[in-house]
Amino acid sequence: MFPINDIQKQLASIQKEIQEVLKGEHKFREIFTNDFMQSYTQYNTIEEFFDSSPVSIHTQEDLDSTDSSELDEHVKKTTQFQDWEEFSTSAANLYARKRLKEKGIDV
Repeated sequence: MFPINDIQKQLASIQKEIQEVLKGEHKFREIFTNDFMQSYTQYNTIEEFFDSSPVSIHTQEDLDSTDSSELDEHVKKTTQFQDWEEFSTSAANLYARKRLKEKGIDV
């Protein structure tokens, strides 16, 4: 049996690792990997997805200022997701899991 202090230390360590993985900015290509795009969309890359979008997106600022209804419609037509929120959240969750697994944390 593990002493409670050891378990608390392990949990604190895992929490720190999770925060390290999730902090900071990540490039679209890091989150929307080619494997993700090929599995869940009709595109090979996130660049192809954005190039075919009815709105011009090249930076995070472009994305932030985009009319979400147009992007949501594009997501719905060309991916397995209903809107940008679901699409991006799924990609981010898979990215985070992969990074955590690389650090020895299987979630």
